[in-house]
Amino acid sequence: ASVSTPPLHAPLLPPTPSPHQTSLFDLPCVNPAQIFLSIHYLPSSSLSVRPPPLLHHPLPSSLRSRNPETEDELAKDPTWAPLPPVIQGLPKTDYIVISTTSLVSILIDCPRCAKGKNDLNFHTEGMAISATGKCNLCPRKFTWNNSSVLKTSREASTEKLKKINVDIVNGAVLTAIGATKLRLVFLLSGLPTLSHSTFHRIKKNYTGPAISEHFFTAQTAVIEAVKGKIAKGEKLHVSGDGSFDSRGYSAAWCRYFILDAQTGEALHYILMHKTDTGSSSTMEVAAFNQGLMELSLMIGGSEHIASVVTDRHAAVTKMMREKYPGIGHYFDPGHFFRNITLTLISITKPQYMKKVRGWVKVIINRCYDAVITAQGNGEIASEKFRAILLCMTGQHTFDK
Repeated sequence: ASVSTPPLHAPLLPPTPSPHQTSLFDLPCVNPAQIFLSIHYLPSSSLSVRPPPLLHHPLPSSLRSRNPETEDELAKDPTWAPLPPVIQGLPKTDYIVISTTSLVSILIDCPRCAKGKNDLNFHTEGMAISATGKCNLCPRKFTWNNSSVLKTSREASTEKLKKINVDIVNGAVLTAIGATKLRLVFLLSGLPTLSHSTFHRIKKNYTGPAISEHFFTAQTAVIEAVKGKIAKGEKLHVSGDGSFDSRGYSAAWCRYFILDAQTGEALHYILMHKTDTGSSSTMEVAAFNQGLMELSLMIGGSEHIASVVTDRHAAVTKMMREKYPGIGHYFDPGHFFRNITLTLISITKPQYMKKVRGWVKVIINRCYDAVITAQGNGEIASEKFRAILLCMTGQHTFDK
């Protein structure tokens, strides 16, 4: 019997037995080298499953050459990619403070050439800092900025609106910090600051309109919800209070808010300058009067307002009695209890009143408890309030 040797580069298949073959011992000896040469490393296309090309399976780092690859080799290797950077401990804020020495040490060295140094040119615009550099050995140039530039509606505007300056002005406006105080804080801290003109330009052109747009958008939704309650027969209970830009009789601005006493949502606000009234002392009353009239127009009339809670301002009380007799007027207990607290603290300052100082907190807590537990019943609140001194003497029953 004889077996034909498979030709070179033919598929490796089991030998076809001859009809005269009687046993395996009759097979001829074949050179192993010829067998390996006849193996197809890529199977025939007739097979249903083809192994993926080796290019899709990069070698792990342990199987690579111990010699580091050159830049040309890495550029030609489509499977190579650098490991992603690992950033840890970075503050979750938009900005961080860095000293000028540290900043220069970061930017002074050229990353392209080993011995080159960068010639730096810094430009400051408020809190925004930019730098341009050029290496003194190689032609590398770069630009660095600590803030991005915001787009404005003015297409041909030459103003570069830096985001960090806008954020600083927004924070100052929302926390009622003026340009003068903000400038002093930054100057004394060794930080660059905004000029008065830049501060007020950003506040007038960007911060103020953005706040107004957001407030009036939210106000529209709140007023619509109030109108829905009024349509069901409910009435509105509001509270109002004003704040000034400075204490005493030198205030220039008054900001008055009117809130929904049940939900705590802001219904309306008025911003008034002392030139509108002629003096600082009359701003709060005028702002409250204007705010209440505008709110009445929004909801369909002052008859839908059941009660108003304000502080114990005599002019406000007179105005409510004369202009809005149909609206119940109540005083805010918080202001009243604050005055009691200040009076008790002043009385207990002498040394001989030392034993009474410990009762101040107890008295104020009982005042709040009397109002809260009365649930709007003024007579019960008054009785509980007058019973505080009796409880301090040990009398806790009031049958007689």
